[in-house]
Amino acid sequence: MTAKKKTDDLDEEILERLEGGGGGGGIVTSNSGPGAGVLALAGLLPLLAMGAVFVFLFCIARIPAGHVGVAYSVFGGVLPVEYEMGWHLKWPWIDITLYSIQTQDYTMSILQGEGKRTGDDRITALTSEGLNVDLDLTVLYKIEPDKADVIHTTLGATYDEKVIRTNIRSTIRKVAATHTAKEIYSDMRKQVEQEISDDITAILAPYNILVTDLLLRNVELPPQLKSSIEEKQVAEQRALRMEYVLNEETKKAKQRMIEAEGIANATVIKAAGEALAIQRIQEQFGTTDPKSVLGYYYIKTLDRTDLQTVIVPTDSGVPIFLPAGAVGKGAA
Repeated sequence: MTAKKKTDDLDEEILERLEGGGGGGGIVTSNSGPGAGVLALAGLLPLLAMGAVFVFLFCIARIPAGHVGVAYSVFGGVLPVEYEMGWHLKWPWIDITLYSIQTQDYTMSILQGEGKRTGDDRITALTSEGLNVDLDLTVLYKIEPDKADVIHTTLGATYDEKVIRTNIRSTIRKVAATHTAKEIYSDMRKQVEQEISDDITAILAPYNILVTDLLLRNVELPPQLKSSIEEKQVAEQRALRMEYVLNEETKKAKQRMIEAEGIANATVIKAAGEALAIQRIQEQFGTTDPKSVLGYYYIKTLDRTDLQTVIVPTDSGVPIFLPAGAVGKGAA
């Protein structure tokens, strides 16, 4: 396999040939006096200026950033040389074609002026159930820098139209035919996008074109189908919302049951404590007569500071209502 000639070596070769060599190639000066030499030099200035302009126009090439230059010789066709960024010397019979090595995009869209072509450039494909879907898509790609001469020879500068566009459209139609409209529109959109990207990457690789990303930007369905899918999605969202609400209410009900069980347990414990206290009081008084217990609690109640009215029992069975302060004074 023939190795590519470095552009630096080519520049040095051109410089050597332009500089020339040998006795007859220099400027001949006359011995007749300094005036004759000056006149001869003055006569050569226009020729030197024309030579400089010629070299600048036809022997110097500038490669901007993010590009490589492919050399085409009138005598030898496309040369196996990529000119990298910077200034380069070349032979006058060599033309340089620039190729971008930056990431580029190829977009096909329904919107005017958004894609490579003006007007409606969306892709229409048939789904597995025979429905038409319209797709907007963008492919991000770049070429292999050291294969620009091969691309120039086999495809030319319009390689994007020849291989990228045609293969995108055929691949999308092939992948869409294996999925339903609902899958492409919602459920499996990312998976469909990945399938298209994988196929396009494999197809363009032999052309020395690297796919960096693929974006399925928009999916348009027939109006009735789109409405039914959207209605179903709304219903699914409502069902999920109701399920969430029911789960929350169930959690709250369980929490209330736990709280009620706790209160019930506390009440039982409190009642058991009060029963034990009554038993101790009866043992203290040596009787099981309920009146003795009630009398004890009555006396304990008189110690409360927030008491306003006291009910005083009598032998007749008719109670007497007295202010709390009056009971205290009577006791004193």
